Parts: sequence; structure tokens; C-alpha cells
Amino acid sequence: MSIKNVRQALENTLKNIVDIPVIAWENIVYKPINSHSFIKSRVVIVSNEKPVVGTNVKQGRMNGVYFIDVFTAKNIGPMLGDSISEKILKAFFPGVYLDTPDGRLHISTNTIAVNIEEDTWFHIPITVEWYCYYIQSP
Repeated sequence: MSIKNVRQALENTLKNIVDIPVIAWENIVYKPINSHSFIKSRVVIVSNEKPVVGTNVKQGRMNGVYFIDVFTAKNIGPMLGDSISEKILKAFFPGVYLDTPDGRLHISTNTIAVNIEEDTWFHIPITVEWYCYYIQSP
């Protein structure tokens, strides 16, 4: 499976969630506006492995993490951030799979880390672990 298709599947799932704030995509300049909630995301390929032993096995497994950070205004309470996070967790629920042109991406876990109170933001880190199988080309 191509990294491009992995990224596209994850990002499309995030952007298709109804009623969430603007998303600050990777490698695109975004300047947050005070008191306006936003989301940042990052795709990380953790490992590629050969899940089956043998000399002629061409199947590979790619494992990764999709980091999604929710930022809401500080000092308004946690409810808005919790509401946004809940929508994201539902979209990336363990057991969900995302179809791509060259395979299926499986969501294995999702977690919310400890909330972080920054200078002007209430920050909720979300981690989505995923994997996919692919055929290795020569």
C-alpha cells in the first residue's frame, strides 16, 4: 500500500466528520485565531514488517500512528474539546477499516492522552493506531 493512499484515507476520514473545527494540515502554514478551535494531524509510518516467514512470501504489513490534536480556547471548560474528540474517536473506532485504491487500512486502537493546558489553548491529544497489508513489489 502506498503512503499516499494511507494518508489520503486517514485525512479524508477526518475531514468528512461533520461539525468539527478547521483542520491545520501537515506542511501547510496555519495561523490559529485566538478562541477559534482547530485540529492538527500528522501521519507517521512506524514500521514495515514481513508478517509471514518464508522465501517466496511477498506480503508486507505497514504499521502506523495518526496523531490528531484538538485545540479549543482555554478557560471555557473541557466540554467543547470533549465533544470534538468524541466525534473523532467514533470515526476512527477500533475495528473500522478504510478502503483505499490498493488495499484496506485497519484501525486497531484509539486513545486520548492527558489533556494539556497551554498558554492560550486547551489541547487534547488523540492517537489512532492503524495497520495495513500489502504485496511487496520486486
